[in-house]
Amino acid sequence: MIGRVIKIFSDFYYVETSIGIVEAKLRTVLKKQKAQVYTGDYVKLEQLDKNSMQAFIAEIQERKTLISRPKVANVSQVIIVSALKEPDLNFEQLNRYIAHCEYHKLKPILCFNKEDIEEFDDLKARIIDIYI
Repeated sequence: MIGRVIKIFSDFYYVETSIGIVEAKLRTVLKKQKAQVYTGDYVKLEQLDKNSMQAFIAEIQERKTLISRPKVANVSQVIIVSALKEPDLNFEQLNRYIAHCEYHKLKPILCFNKEDIEEFDDLKARIIDIYI
């Protein structure tokens, strides 16, 4: 059975499958190989106990992407959310996030909130000039 890792806690991996969320541990052979499993990885499960919903991870499927911070695999979309005010929009930080996405060949969606605090026509025009 193939599933996707949605959470990692200590040595336990929580894998979303077609029958629900399974708690899994790494096979000893993968531990000896020092295999790394990340949130978002697709994994092959073996010895699934449907009563306890526990299994072992026998194989890690090939990754499409791996982002280093935070360590997440198989990302298909990134949404960068930033406030326009309180705190003020930090263009340097926003540019770093965009560069990080582009490095990983991902096209981010920019989402700005707190637009209702005050008028932002000049700031909106500046953002559009820079990023669109």
